[in-house]
Amino acid sequence: MAQSTLTKSSTSSHRSKKPTSRRLDIQGLRAIAVLAVVANHLTGFPGGGFVGVDIFFVISGFVITLGLLREHEKNGTVSFRDFYFRRVARILPAGILTIVITVTVGYFVFFAERASSLFQDGLWALFFSANWRFATNGTDYWAEDSPISPLQHYWSLGVEEQFYFVWPLVLVLVLGLAAKFSSSALRRRYVLAAVLFGLILISFFWAMIETKSNAPWAYFSTASRAWELGVGALLAVLAPIFTSLGLKSRTILGWSGLTGLALSIVIIAKSFTFPAPWAALPVLSTALIIVAGTGGNVRGFAFLTNRVSAYIGNSSYSLYLWHFPVIILLGALWPLDDPMYYPVMLIVMAFLAWASYEFVELPAQRYLTRVYRGGGWKPLRSHQTGYGTSRAAFFVLGALAVAVVLVVPMSLRHTAPVEAAVVPAPVSSKKAASAADKGPNAARLQGQIDTALAATAWPALNPSFDNIMDAGRPEEDADGCSNTDLTNLTCVYDTGKAKTAVVFGDSTGITLLPTLRAALADEYNLRGMTKAGCLMLDLRVKDDREGFAEQCNAFRTAAIAEINRIKPSIIFLTNTSGVLGRLASGTAEGSAGPEWRDGTANILSALKPSGAQLVVITAPPSGKAPAECATRTSTPRDCIYQIPQNFYITAAAMSEAATAAGAKFIDTRGWFCGSSDYCPAFVENIPVKRDTVHTTKQYAATLVPVLKEALATQ
Repeated sequence: MAQSTLTKSSTSSHRSKKPTSRRLDIQGLRAIAVLAVVANHLTGFPGGGFVGVDIFFVISGFVITLGLLREHEKNGTVSFRDFYFRRVARILPAGILTIVITVTVGYFVFFAERASSLFQDGLWALFFSANWRFATNGTDYWAEDSPISPLQHYWSLGVEEQFYFVWPLVLVLVLGLAAKFSSSALRRRYVLAAVLFGLILISFFWAMIETKSNAPWAYFSTASRAWELGVGALLAVLAPIFTSLGLKSRTILGWSGLTGLALSIVIIAKSFTFPAPWAALPVLSTALIIVAGTGGNVRGFAFLTNRVSAYIGNSSYSLYLWHFPVIILLGALWPLDDPMYYPVMLIVMAFLAWASYEFVELPAQRYLTRVYRGGGWKPLRSHQTGYGTSRAAFFVLGALAVAVVLVVPMSLRHTAPVEAAVVPAPVSSKKAASAADKGPNAARLQGQIDTALAATAWPALNPSFDNIMDAGRPEEDADGCSNTDLTNLTCVYDTGKAKTAVVFGDSTGITLLPTLRAALADEYNLRGMTKAGCLMLDLRVKDDREGFAEQCNAFRTAAIAEINRIKPSIIFLTNTSGVLGRLASGTAEGSAGPEWRDGTANILSALKPSGAQLVVITAPPSGKAPAECATRTSTPRDCIYQIPQNFYITAAAMSEAATAAGAKFIDTRGWFCGSSDYCPAFVENIPVKRDTVHTTKQYAATLVPVLKEALATQ
């Protein structure tokens, strides 16, 4: 996160009533924030480590506003040109270097499709708008399975800079208007504080609304995050009040804040409603610590004010910039099960943060500050800037070192194939009969899958991983099947036959459509009654998108009525098992089998009036997205995954419900996974999936004889 250096002065004693200008405790807070973020992103522990970003927001609002107020009180105004120059000098050199090297290395690591997406991420990040890009992706159903961008952490920089695009202007306008009614600087501050408090409340309540209606958007939204920076700004406005606090009061406030901060990092999880209201805990805790240190040092806070914490805090911006590209890029090249995985990650992060801070961030900031003197650009000779040949060389060497350290590990790959003899047993004992046991076509496919599992090198794939999302997307997705309109009859394939087949399901039903069209074209018309992201069982699933659950319920009800009206000859019911752990009931995934069974049974019962033959067919097991596991240096082993527990549970539940209803049940695990219950990314030379669950249209075509065979049995 961006930070600003406070004006240096002597540190106040414990009893000093004079506010300290050089806040070592704030640097210590920065250290806690960045280390919490790094730990959370690298290991997933502590679960609330991501609140380090919220700590940064409060600190940034406080420090930046303090500087603006000092300038305004000294000069009667704020130089916007100087302010934004300082922001540019502080943020852009290291920020641009990180973007350029990350995008460049990504080109050598990732296939074209992901590399191109990363390039676009870099452009958005460069113009401080990455938060809007990731907010849009986060609310796009088809992007939910997309791999994480190495530049995703730039969203927070976008929020900050968008806030500072507006806040200095608001500050100057409010103080200017207040000056017309009062000559007291303190009273003008009170007016500013009142206006700011109102803006904080508006932003917080908006965050409450947006978090409830569209949590992915709220997480990245500047409007939903502005109150956090505003709290820091309010502390700066009211700083003169806090200088009168005694040591005892400040100690109580400081340790209360630290306790709240520790709780935030430990107890808050991704499942909490965030950023509102739960971000209030780390925000207010950080505020208490800042207030406690405004009047002087706090007893027992040496762990925040020591040299190590200060250096980590000083270099926290560089560490924040580099930690995420290292995790994503190096993580794509280094096996997670390698004992050296975490040590290597930490060493590379530390080195890059140090090199970026010492040879890029500081020298560039000093150079630009000296060149930009007195509010204008004044070219200087190298001996005048203090940024001569040696520092320029260090700048270049630092950039080269960053690139080398990230690129070299590409050659350090573990390429051993998965050994069939050491494959673990399945998670669940409740396994339905595999489709591989049903006939010669399924048996042949099973053999091809087992061959693919043993592959040590990638074949020439069709389509290539370079454009699998587009080249592998079925045409049915563009025919309105993602959000079927039952009134205008979208997703209808009329072959002129007397009988009709219906696919009733979520987006996995859409990817089943091309297989069914080819398999049934000689005998049936085909209709898709499918809606991406909607579970077509009598169950509710947690969804952060505003009103989406209600839309799913309405569609499901209307589709059942339409099916019973048209009375098709056969109905295929399918849904992904990946949502088993997100049922609205809150039931844990491992215990949700009975709910899934009853939800399936209720839907089958509701479809009975149609008189159709009912076929319950499992969706593909969730696995690894090729865009994430397949790189230019990976092997097929990197994309192999085991059938998840949720598939076993839902398959058993659906089989039980189908049997009770007299419906046919088809278990498709043998279409995607080998006899060991491990699943490859390709079969023969065809990629199986585009993402974690949706099959490519090319693989869907290979399943036609297997599906025909499954329908002909029993």
